[in-house]
Amino acid sequence: MDISSILKKKRSDHKLTQEQLAEKIFVSTKTISNWENNKTTPDIDSLIILAQLFDLSLDNLLLKGSNIVENIKKQSDIRSTKIYLNFATITDLACLFILVTQPIFGNLSLPALIILNLAIISNCAIIIYFGNRLIRLTKNFELANMPREVFRKAILTGVIWGSIIGIVIGIIILFFLYKYLYSYKF
Repeated sequence: MDISSILKKKRSDHKLTQEQLAEKIFVSTKTISNWENNKTTPDIDSLIILAQLFDLSLDNLLLKGSNIVENIKKQSDIRSTKIYLNFATITDLACLFILVTQPIFGNLSLPALIILNLAIISNCAIIIYFGNRLIRLTKNFELANMPREVFRKAILTGVIWGSIIGIVIGIIILFFLYKYLYSYKF
């Protein structure tokens, strides 16, 4: 018996409406509906509250014919991928800030300029990788607050535009670096 059937049965046995159950476990009515229609699965915190409320064993909920453990692992992968993607984006923006503001605060040495350009280009590659990974992870996984297709299109658009902007900035930087190299006296 899957979690949606167990939840429906236990809710009706306890004579609770979806609204009443949602209030007891601090989620929305739509969330309860999604759980009962097998669109999404409860997170671990909600499972613990449900097990206590309905006097169920967590072993039965998690192991017997359930995909909850798999969904929890997938949510964890999505969370860590978002962290890596955000970290790479912030690092890339910091490198771009240093590069753009160097005429104001002082020019960088040639080795530092080369390393900074390589960091920007490699961060663009990392952003593309983790953006694609996030799309793959969320492909068959519906998030509670946002429809899957809207989320995938938003991520894909961000990755594409971020990559294009990163590549264009990288080419501009390399052009100035090339110009700087020829004006540099060895």
